[in-house]
Amino acid sequence: MSAERRALWLHGALGLDEAQTPFPWQKRLLSRFLSGDLPGAMDLPTGLGKTKTMAIWLVARALGAEVPRRLIYVVDRRAVVDQATAEAEALRAWIEGTPVVREALGLSRPLPISTLRGQFVDNREWQEDPSGPAIVVGTVDMVGSRLLFQGYGTSRKLRPFVAGLLGVDTLYVVDESHLVPPFELMLRRVAAWPQGALTVAALRAPRVMALSATGLGHATDIFRIDDEDRAHPEVQRRLTGPKRLDLEPPVPGEDLANHLAERALAMPPARIIVFCHKREVAQKVYGILLKAKPEDAKVELLVGGRRLWERSLQAARLTEMGFLAGSGPSEQAAYLVCTSAGEVGIDLDAEHMVGDLVQWERMVQRLGRVNRRGGHRATVVVIPSDDIQSLPGGGTDLDAPIRLLRAHPEGGHDASLAAIAELQRDPAGAEAITRASSEPPTYPPLTVPVVEDWALTMLPRHPGRPEPGPWLRGWIADDPPQASVAWRVLMPPPELSDRDCERLLQAAFPDPTELLTVPAFQVAAWLVARSAAVHKAQKPAAAVVVLAADRSLLNRWTTSKLADFKKDHLARELPDGCTVIVDASIGGLGAGMLDKRENTAADTPATLQDWELPLRVREVPGDWQTRPEDLPWTERYRAALERNAEGEVSRWLLVERRSLNSANEFDRSSGPPQSLAEHHAWTEHEAATLADRLGLPKRWKQVLVLAARWHDQGKAAERWQRAFGRPLDGTIYAKKCGPVRLSVLAGYRHELGSLLHLQRSDLMDGLTAEEAALLQ
Repeated sequence: MSAERRALWLHGALGLDEAQTPFPWQKRLLSRFLSGDLPGAMDLPTGLGKTKTMAIWLVARALGAEVPRRLIYVVDRRAVVDQATAEAEALRAWIEGTPVVREALGLSRPLPISTLRGQFVDNREWQEDPSGPAIVVGTVDMVGSRLLFQGYGTSRKLRPFVAGLLGVDTLYVVDESHLVPPFELMLRRVAAWPQGALTVAALRAPRVMALSATGLGHATDIFRIDDEDRAHPEVQRRLTGPKRLDLEPPVPGEDLANHLAERALAMPPARIIVFCHKREVAQKVYGILLKAKPEDAKVELLVGGRRLWERSLQAARLTEMGFLAGSGPSEQAAYLVCTSAGEVGIDLDAEHMVGDLVQWERMVQRLGRVNRRGGHRATVVVIPSDDIQSLPGGGTDLDAPIRLLRAHPEGGHDASLAAIAELQRDPAGAEAITRASSEPPTYPPLTVPVVEDWALTMLPRHPGRPEPGPWLRGWIADDPPQASVAWRVLMPPPELSDRDCERLLQAAFPDPTELLTVPAFQVAAWLVARSAAVHKAQKPAAAVVVLAADRSLLNRWTTSKLADFKKDHLARELPDGCTVIVDASIGGLGAGMLDKRENTAADTPATLQDWELPLRVREVPGDWQTRPEDLPWTERYRAALERNAEGEVSRWLLVERRSLNSANEFDRSSGPPQSLAEHHAWTEHEAATLADRLGLPKRWKQVLVLAARWHDQGKAAERWQRAFGRPLDGTIYAKKCGPVRLSVLAGYRHELGSLLHLQRSDLMDGLTAEEAALLQ
């Protein structure tokens, strides 16, 4: 490779203009990637662009480096601004404008990017071509559960496929890894497991790289900035950006909100961020600022427990208010009140900060949201609450590291990134930081028997299969059960059987964009209050349906029944991970959060203009048939809403999914009619092409091609053909032609039919036991 090409591609991937140069650490990291020497961790100060790691990985792949072909970028929080996804999309745009890079990467289409959370529901782009590069951005829970064969929101049949792709030839970049040590250790355990007999490039073990600005306790070979970085003008400006920190005396907990608001209002007009540990304190501060703010000032509240639709709107407001990194000085006052939702994953940049005192690793994150680019002189005011030692997560002497920071020339303490780094290197400072940091959670070991139990994905229930949460986040003391709420305009009618109700809601399970997830006890209190309000207003009783974590039906209630519940009793009926689907007429949604007093009907995807979902639910007449304009949509399920005197259905409740969004067998078997012979020929060709791209040995390629050639033979069964609406033209079809009739299938699985066909034929003659096992 030429040094000129290497420098040019790195410059372009980093999105730099002609006057800018890469940071020295970025060039050093690329050199390590090119040699295949990936560090186990990166300890970089906040604000130096850790997300640029994915750009460096992509350039290394384009230059022919032996680095994993899939990058999995894991973030711990569902942020308002998904910086990692935006970074990946910028890389895709750069590749599209640089054909030579696209050719070097072997891409015949735009770089696949998938996001496993929130508004960007997994589009499965990364799954379509396992031989090519792809970027997956996801939360700890969404990525970790998929790797462990669970896959929150993934069908049981798809889980092994997803786990396989996540388990080989992947680079896990765990951002802010100090927040989730159990997850990082779980990944390192998976990466260390033997990979089996097929040790080819396509099945390389995953690699793990932890990123943190507040310390790395579980990694070796830690990559850090050096003196060359500190001499770089832009790095130097960010490291030494002035931040004067004033630590005030403790105040009573009940007065904390007033003190925080008063100190924020006393500052000169600027972008001021106010951090509060407790949500109720943040809401009080927000209310005070709304009443007492200058006339032209803007105030925004950033908290968790908010639906994604409202969070996406908030991102636009934060941009307008200038709180996203890179904004210049402000002449107008703007206040952003945050809980921990603003500490991680959002590229915020305020001019000044006011906040309460929390554990050290959280304080560092907060300080990184002030004067992020080092362009002005910032003031930070920290006001401890007198109940400070009751913070969940542990930590003692929380103010000790602050008191050990060097003195600021203008008084108080120097909270610049350089001063924090100096404190971390000092033995006394390091000891104080340990005392002031959260205690890591305990977690179970990852063993082969547990993983094998998880891998039995076809069993809906298995007594030996635990929830993966402790392996992802550890056992967290006092962690309350969580429940998700979704509002729907069309609900299953009361006369629908429990079984049909369950099938209907499984087919129309709420998209992640619809869900609001909060502690179950809050949902219980809210449900009781809203049901009582509906009853008091003499409105018709509305439906409430509860699905378990595995999407099985738990309860069906009406608001008239729930109005008599005690909230503590109801909370016991809402297990961890359940989903509560309520009639939109119940209301109770205010600014994307649960609101007991909000009486108006809740906004739903059906009533919001720019919220495109991969599914829709609607009423259709009894004689409804698919029309040409319905082609983008595929029927998932229909339930009878009304019958005439002759017992014929006169009105259906129909669930449809976009044709390109396949969540289960029925989706994948949908689309334009295709014969089984044509489907097998296409699949065989694609399998052979994929094997060549992956560099599989000839023997294994033959097994893969054989599997592709006969994988859907079970669809030739007359029962399957009738169930999927085969035309009576003598052709055997692989894709459905008419509405699916589950009752005709009667439990028949075409996969098992294909396996029986294979075992009764001579196709397996001459295969070794290992090859036969892979084929089956």
